[in-house]
Amino acid sequence: MIVIIITGRPTGRARLFSQPGRQGKFKLVPTYESYVVNTRTREKLLFTVSRTSSRVLFFGLGDTFTTNGECPPSNKKQPYYARPVEHCSGTFALKLYEETDPECEELKGQGSTVRSHIMIHKGPGCSLGCMMVAGGKRGHTRFRNALKKFLKDSVEILVAVKPIRSH
Repeated sequence: MIVIIITGRPTGRARLFSQPGRQGKFKLVPTYESYVVNTRTREKLLFTVSRTSSRVLFFGLGDTFTTNGECPPSNKKQPYYARPVEHCSGTFALKLYEETDPECEELKGQGSTVRSHIMIHKGPGCSLGCMMVAGGKRGHTRFRNALKKFLKDSVEILVAVKPIRSH
């Protein structure tokens, strides 16, 4: 089994651009400590993610998630599940889903707002609710390679998303 923990602990900052391709205005946004563990081999990868959406930050898009466009924390005793997919840009991503909806159509976690198509993927950070692997191309490559290696040993991926701690 693979376990991914997305903590609510800010650990640094990343640039979030208003336009794809590192174009337009940018702001520094918090990144959050995260890690992947292969429970069989005990191998671990530390990484960071941004949980902020440029649509909310730059364009004032209505915050339909009531958490600044960020992914909702998973329920304490029911983490999300994930499956590998190709993101719209053709890059490796993980699509989150709940055990009750393996087709990934609805993700509720804590709270009452239903979300859909929530992923952990490479930027840009325009997706509402998704988490972007920080560190640019190099950070995403490390994440992708570790996951693909771990997936040789396991098919089940659990993802615990913790609430964001106040800064």
